[in-house]
Amino acid sequence: MAIKRVTMADVAALAQVSKTTVSFVLNDRPGLSAATRDRVLAAAEELGWTPSAAARTLSGKGTDTIGVVLNRPPRLTGIEPALEDYFQGVEREVSHRLISLLTRVVSSHEEELLTLRSWWYSRRVDGVILVDLRANDDRPSALRNAHVPVAGVGDPKLRNQLPVAWHDDSAAIDQVVGYLHALGHTRIARLSDRSVLSYAKIRNDAFEKSCADRRLSEQMVCPIEATAAAAAQTTRELLMLAKRPTAILYDNAVTAMAGMAVAQEMGIQVPRELSVVAWGGSQICNYTHPTLSAVEGDDLGLGMQAVRMLLSKLKGEDVGDGQCATPIFVPRGSTAPVARVNSF
Repeated sequence: MAIKRVTMADVAALAQVSKTTVSFVLNDRPGLSAATRDRVLAAAEELGWTPSAAARTLSGKGTDTIGVVLNRPPRLTGIEPALEDYFQGVEREVSHRLISLLTRVVSSHEEELLTLRSWWYSRRVDGVILVDLRANDDRPSALRNAHVPVAGVGDPKLRNQLPVAWHDDSAAIDQVVGYLHALGHTRIARLSDRSVLSYAKIRNDAFEKSCADRRLSEQMVCPIEATAAAAAQTTRELLMLAKRPTAILYDNAVTAMAGMAVAQEMGIQVPRELSVVAWGGSQICNYTHPTLSAVEGDDLGLGMQAVRMLLSKLKGEDVGDGQCATPIFVPRGSTAPVARVNSF
């Protein structure tokens, strides 16, 4: 007996909307409320509706498009060189394969899921790449339930059965802490992105473990908004402590530069009285004064690897995790041995 295919009429009936409304949602057209879009997509997912093979393909080909949605407040997108490198890697890999990249920046988790499912149901993409894996991330399972082909970028500890391109941030953090400890630093602070993104948790856990392994009892993690202003304010507070840190690790070059500016404002010499380390080997690290010691990772390679993994998955191949080279710590002018005399 033939199995009846779920149609847009079935979706419309369950969502209690018209077929035209369903068509608008599934083709990602404007003019509808988020609540209506979400109701239609939820109905499509519940019924197991997927685009027909005939509608999605021409001569055995798909849309030749993959999608990436970035959930970021607009004020933060410009201060993350690593994120720019991810996208350059994705774009480089798709360009030489003659496929297209569809991207969108959103400002909420709900809007991200809505966009991803809408792209899939409206036949705009063959698959998607997830960035910014989170603790207790529900996106992999939601997309799996909607039958969306997906690969991710992030640590395997948080992948939720998702094949991911990743590099070992924990090992890189251990390099930094080991280096600073060898220089005599015992009071080390880390200014961490307060978000729920996986890299913040992974790096924080690794930092605390590395310090504990070396019996550095005066280490501290300070969660902040990932902005230069927040980094400056928190650095100022740390440097006013009676026992101020002798080294601070920042999550990107921009916040590290803000921290160095505060030290200069307070008459604290970098690196003689304070060592500064940034995550992310942006070219800007070579042009600060002093030059900025930084962790440098192959974020370009991460983006390229994620595309290759997704395309293999679209071919029906079994896809495992793709580990890229471990980031390395590059000492420059902003780190030095602890001064023999410190005025704490």
